[in-house]
Amino acid sequence: MELTATIRVYALAATINTASLTAVITPGGLTANIQPANLTATLQVYNLTAQVTAGMQGEPGSAAEEIIAIAGENLSALTVVRAKTGGVFKCDSSNALDADTAIGITSSAAALGSNVRIRSFGAYANALWNWTMGIPIFLNSASALTQTPPAFGFVQQLAVPSSPTSIMINIKQSIKLI
Repeated sequence: MELTATIRVYALAATINTASLTAVITPGGLTANIQPANLTATLQVYNLTAQVTAGMQGEPGSAAEEIIAIAGENLSALTVVRAKTGGVFKCDSSNALDADTAIGITSSAAALGSNVRIRSFGAYANALWNWTMGIPIFLNSASALTQTPPAFGFVQQLAVPSSPTSIMINIKQSIKLI
């Protein structure tokens, strides 16, 4: 695609040789009275034209962020995971050491040592879900998603429902329960 743009630039140069100059500035403009007047003014108009050729459009970005990691243990789809040496593991809201370590939700099952896909941000849908709108989605002690905040350990909001069968993942900081 080619784009052509024309820009008009005005330049004014003025020389005034005078014995008396009276100028009045009002909201309506400027009034000048020059006695006797010897005014030389030059107005130049420049038309600048540029042609720009756009490059090829890149591939559309994703509305969700997905990463691939090595499963550090057998994982089911829709499991909340954390990363540590050896891969990704289940994240547990009852274990204080897991606070603020959730990196996302598995979008596929994986055996120990194999690749697993993890959604860490953005839209995610599952036809089997039935979320209640207006209630946040949390991590529970079984490494799963729930709309019931845990009663012990820590609370960590992972997403909000955008429909009964879809969520927007946006992992928040955890709050430790006493």
